[in-house]
Amino acid sequence: MVASFVLRVALAVCITADAPTLVPPADQAVVIVTSAASESSREAVAGFRRSLEKRGVRIKAEVSLSSGASLGTLRGGTVELFFAVGSQAAAAVRKEFPQAVIVTALVLAPTEATGSRGTGVGLEFPIETQLQWLHRLLPPDARRIGVVYSARDDDRIMTRTREAAKAQGFQLQERLVATPSQIPEALAALTNSADVLWGIADDMVMTAETARSILLFSLRNRLPLIGLSRAWVTAGALLALDRDYDDIGAQCAEQAWRLLNGEPATAVRPESPRRVLYSINSRTADLMNVRLTAETLRNAVEVVR
Repeated sequence: MVASFVLRVALAVCITADAPTLVPPADQAVVIVTSAASESSREAVAGFRRSLEKRGVRIKAEVSLSSGASLGTLRGGTVELFFAVGSQAAAAVRKEFPQAVIVTALVLAPTEATGSRGTGVGLEFPIETQLQWLHRLLPPDARRIGVVYSARDDDRIMTRTREAAKAQGFQLQERLVATPSQIPEALAALTNSADVLWGIADDMVMTAETARSILLFSLRNRLPLIGLSRAWVTAGALLALDRDYDDIGAQCAEQAWRLLNGEPATAVRPESPRRVLYSINSRTADLMNVRLTAETLRNAVEVVR
């Protein structure tokens, strides 16, 4: 019996020795910094806070730059990690705390926002993921996809887009523009050669300044537009993929947990949103005679009627 007890103790010691050493929750000081008071920002913060607090991690403070708060009040204290929501927040943290470990949300490129001492979850879905969802959501006869994009020094993005489109059975109808003034002509050229117009993320083509003219073109020519977000669908786009911002916050919390427990930032790679949502404008579908399945409508996070 004594031998058995000694064996059990020895095994317990071995298991404990092999287990990773976790930072005591009481010593993990995390600060949340937000750029703007938007609904998406609030959801990301809620998901992040809930997920970390379940693990016993203390949120030391939350600083809202939109309310005029300053990061200077945090100097002199101990902060293990910043959760920066938005590009402005990430830039402010890097300026005030150049050695800080940062996890970002609601930025296009986490690596650019954090440098070598951070990570995060970006806003864009991989091109392959976007096309897989379009294949699932669009009617079988909508296989010619029109794309207007701006001239780039690096064409790797469009190369990947062409390959992914072909793999999903789409025919990509491309129009390249050098200036915003060329967009109307490029759109007109797609009127009879495309079944849908796909608004890919492009900081020249799909902007707040061009949104109205692109949406009007889509509606007047009955060429359904796949928008960039739910806001585009509300304005008249047929559909858009969107993000679950609460889940993005939880995803960032998982990255933060790894960093707090000793993993280097170089090992915690930036990620894309892991959950895909979508919204549908059924009025636009009816106007353009686009037949969407009952399942597609039922599973949409929002249906504009």
